[in-house]
Amino acid sequence: MEEKRKFVEQGSELLRQGVMPEPAIYFMAGCRRAGLTTLPGEFLRRRLIILNMFSRRPLLLQAVLFAIAPLLLVALNRPQSKYLPIAKSPDDPALIAHIKALSPTVSLDDAKQVTACVVNTGHELGREWHVKWYSTLMPGIQNYLVKTGKTKGGYCYQYSMEVLVRLEALKLKTVEFHWGESGAGTICENNGIVVTARGQPFEEGVLLDSWRNQPHVTWTDVRRDPEGYQWKENKAFAAFVLQRAKNVTPGKPQLTKP
Repeated sequence: MEEKRKFVEQGSELLRQGVMPEPAIYFMAGCRRAGLTTLPGEFLRRRLIILNMFSRRPLLLQAVLFAIAPLLLVALNRPQSKYLPIAKSPDDPALIAHIKALSPTVSLDDAKQVTACVVNTGHELGREWHVKWYSTLMPGIQNYLVKTGKTKGGYCYQYSMEVLVRLEALKLKTVEFHWGESGAGTICENNGIVVTARGQPFEEGVLLDSWRNQPHVTWTDVRRDPEGYQWKENKAFAAFVLQRAKNVTPGKPQLTKP
């Protein structure tokens, strides 16, 4: 047991220092999507061995391993008890009802407009950024494709920036929107938009996440994310996004985050 503990600590330190090869780092971030964040030492040991293979093999084999290894891990280890709702339709009744239930002051029409906007935006960006089924399953793969120049977009903040701008443009009267972030500044950072009733605290809102199941929208109560994300509000960045949007062609995604 002591040997396993030391191995896990060494592996964590390597990841923290960025010593692991880039495909491995993006794979680790993608594993967050599958809920593979609290694992026994022996399984983590095997996972780190698989990741290390990316830096020792020919390019073609690296690509094959990178594609297959995450899928095998998801298939064998995907948690069965977690439930993260997914909205694929612009008139998704569950999401509409959940937004409407935020407060008696929230109008049904506003809840419908929010749902349609966030779902349609995700689908539009997914087409523009050529999001494939494997990025839906493991969004860290899409991050890697952006990083290596294979596509222009697919980072969590890119989705969220565009969603926030479009939601604010609706000028709805009974709801308001907040920038949410989890793990800011780490390889596991995720960004999303939180919708609340007017005047309602951020912590009581509904999270809209266009990245985890891209190009569809995952949603949940911001305080009870079943995949363990700890969400915090960033008012300053929300203000920055909206101010910046005034100088950008409407409908075009923001591609960089300062």
